[in-house]
Amino acid sequence: MLIAKSLGTDKAWEQYNYLVEYYFATEKALKEDGAIVSDVDKFIGKYFSTLPKETQTIIKGLLQEMENKNEELNKLKPKGDYYDTVLQKAGLVTTTDIAKDLGMSARKLHNILHDQGLIFKQGKTWFLYSSYQHLVPEYADYHITEYGQTLKWTEKGREFIINLLKQNGFVI
Repeated sequence: MLIAKSLGTDKAWEQYNYLVEYYFATEKALKEDGAIVSDVDKFIGKYFSTLPKETQTIIKGLLQEMENKNEELNKLKPKGDYYDTVLQKAGLVTTTDIAKDLGMSARKLHNILHDQGLIFKQGKTWFLYSSYQHLVPEYADYHITEYGQTLKWTEKGREFIINLLKQNGFVI
């Protein structure tokens, strides 16, 4: 709207006035109709009948695009929720953290996981064997810092390790 005003032409001011009218009509419509537009043509007729047909067509296109985006958002929301709750990147923990929770040293847990064929060490970094690489990113991920790469686990990965230890007779 500021761009339209700054141009200073009659056409720019006309468009500015349409936008202001559109804004307040939309605000009123949202309050009255609860943001539910079931029939776009009726909605436009009710709130934008004074606008030129060209502007009404633009508004109709915007409303339809908004509806499409809302449908797309509703399809993606469960994936986002899953990512936030299950994968929870902010909640990644190291194998050392898990070992301490289980009352053992990090070296011991790393060795157990290595003996079980889950991880291997290359240089100073532990990696998942390729047969377990499918666990990334649901159970584990690699965190890169200025010092190198670290294998970290999600809460689901932590539970996987605990179950693996229990299944193989380790007392926890």
